[in-house]
Amino acid sequence: MRDIRVDENGEVEISNEIVIGRTRDLFGDKLYAPAPESVTSAMEEIINSGASKDVGSKIEDVGKALAEHFKSEIQPAVADYNVRKSAQNSIERDIKEAVNQKFDKIRGDYEQKANIAKADFERKRYEAETEAEIKEASRVYENMLNSFVSEASSAMQEAFDFPWPVIVKPTDSAGSKGCTRVDRIEDLRPALEKAMSFSISGHVIVEEFIVKQGFSSDSDSMSIDGKLKFVSFCAQRFDAEATNPYTPAAYSWPSTFTKEQEEYLTSEIQRLITLLNLKTVVYNIEVRVAPNGKPYIMELTPRGGGNRLCEMLRYATGVDMITAITRAMVGDPILEPIEQKPYNGHWAE
Repeated sequence: MRDIRVDENGEVEISNEIVIGRTRDLFGDKLYAPAPESVTSAMEEIINSGASKDVGSKIEDVGKALAEHFKSEIQPAVADYNVRKSAQNSIERDIKEAVNQKFDKIRGDYEQKANIAKADFERKRYEAETEAEIKEASRVYENMLNSFVSEASSAMQEAFDFPWPVIVKPTDSAGSKGCTRVDRIEDLRPALEKAMSFSISGHVIVEEFIVKQGFSSDSDSMSIDGKLKFVSFCAQRFDAEATNPYTPAAYSWPSTFTKEQEEYLTSEIQRLITLLNLKTVVYNIEVRVAPNGKPYIMELTPRGGGNRLCEMLRYATGVDMITAITRAMVGDPILEPIEQKPYNGHWAE
């Protein structure tokens, strides 16, 4: 669904950010980290004040308290790893922007509902013929405002709830080095430190860990002039007893996905290529299907994968992406057509 914000004039703004999944749908109920005291206090003030006129500004206060909490948590971590001041400032700006966007939406939703309820109350009060009707309209209006406050409080709780499990990884490592699955908050800091130690730039990312249904896929594909000409999916296998259990141990083709899942993923990969304005590129693409049956693109990298995947695909399909991308990179025309072809039997490495 799209994230919708309402400005102070009640106008709807459509954000470019797209939410592609809901954690609870995938994993069930969340496990929650404790809210910082500053945020808890600000939220309690909203709840205790009820439907007062300054609920909107108090929601903003909660957002500010949350942003400051995140900032205070990050500063010691970046100091430990001598992260450049410019990078630290960038991280803090990103956090502030994300929190502001979230709480702008919460405040906008509340104020829009409150304004609609107020207009309805004013209409009923104007049309009322008895004192009892005015009192009833007032009672309904007050109950609605209190319910809106409760909804806003629940939305604010979501702002600092953390979904588990998560995957922590460096943004610029390779071979899954520095990656850790984390199932509880006590293990988060060691995972962050490990990821940071493998990062060249000092940047790490924390994402929801999407449990896979069947086998995930890690295979190569190619676009020419922005059009996806060849896409492949495999069955990626891991060794749970390996030193790094997130490094693939083996691959086989075809994949275990259904035809419908592969068609959906192909469409989404093409959409991503278009959004990123990528042209003639070989990609290493990781995808998986969640337990609820929804396919996800985990990663799309504009380079061929390791483990000689392009070479294996040339044997399995006859599609020679290695020669094609080499010619394209030096400005020569691609002589052999790159087109979708079926696997010639079953292949593995």
